[in-house]
Amino acid sequence: NTGNTFNNLGYAYSTPEVARMTDGSGIVIISNGYGSSTQKASLFVLNANTGALIKEIPVPPMANDADNGLSSVKLKVNSQNVVQAAYAGDLKGRLWKFDMSGAAATGWGVAFGGKPLFSAPLTATTTTVAGTTTTTYKVQPITAQPLLIDHPVNGKMVYVGTGKFSELSDKTTSDPQAFYAIW
Repeated sequence: NTGNTFNNLGYAYSTPEVARMTDGSGIVIISNGYGSSTQKASLFVLNANTGALIKEIPVPPMANDADNGLSSVKLKVNSQNVVQAAYAGDLKGRLWKFDMSGAAATGWGVAFGGKPLFSAPLTATTTTVAGTTTTTYKVQPITAQPLLIDHPVNGKMVYVGTGKFSELSDKTTSDPQAFYAIW
């Protein structure tokens, strides 16, 4: 149903994050998960009292984005638990920062001009069959919740690991995965 405001909500395995808006309203923030009807990655901001959608923040479309979804969300809040930013990865190996520092949800969006905060490098696998060598490149999906820690000098460190274990083929893959730290 194209009129459904939750049309882009898929299988969301993550625990929702809760915070407040500048006006004191309670909000619940959740990723759209995987397998949505649109196959696009989005962040959902809901009213904590009613469950009504306040805002959906989709990540900008990029090449090869079919079958994408946003992973677990981690919030950055101030000392009054007012949301400042949200961080989440997607199935295409990109880590996104959502700027939520504005007083109204209408001003919230993807930070860095719609570009990812970080993109995991593609991993190459080379196979040779009957003398023909083929190299395939695979993404390192980010499905775990990022970890935020204060940097000792200034700012935040965002830690994130790659990999997924949600499809049958994930049980037998030997694709290399990694753990990244971004200042």
